[in-house]
Amino acid sequence: MMNWNMNSNEPLKARGFRSEFVIREYECGLLYRHGKFQGQLEAGRHVRWGRGYALAMVDLRKQTFPVAGQEVLSADNVGLKVSVAVTVRVADPPKAMHEVQDWRGHLYNVVQIALRTLIAATGRSVAHATARSWKATPGGGAAGSDENRDHRSRDGGKGRDVPG
Repeated sequence: MMNWNMNSNEPLKARGFRSEFVIREYECGLLYRHGKFQGQLEAGRHVRWGRGYALAMVDLRKQTFPVAGQEVLSADNVGLKVSVAVTVRVADPPKAMHEVQDWRGHLYNVVQIALRTLIAATGRSVAHATARSWKATPGGGAAGSDENRDHRSRDGGKGRDVPG
């Protein structure tokens, strides 16, 4: 018995007097009876006797969510477009399922707002230096790709940026 709708928090309902649930190694199950949370089930085969059981499956593997390009003005009024890929793993399945209706959408919005706030608070040079440092980290991704690199250089000590 599996809940193939991965974007839904709706538990899969069992039928009959005997309920058998098989949970894969990379999942955990949240067991409900008559709509009330009973507990978290780990990987393996689980049998419950009685009616009214339902199981919501939670994938515990790392998941990557791209946050689309955000166009924001930096503190020095320079328009910047920034994209981010966020990798997450569910650490507390009951909390993820019970505290927000759609935890993936909630995560996307939180990262989007934090990214806009971060870029708006920093100047262009600080944001660019941060992007370069992200490139050096594993999974830095598009922050250091050729189309995002700064092709400007200092103009011989006069303190102005000139196209390079």
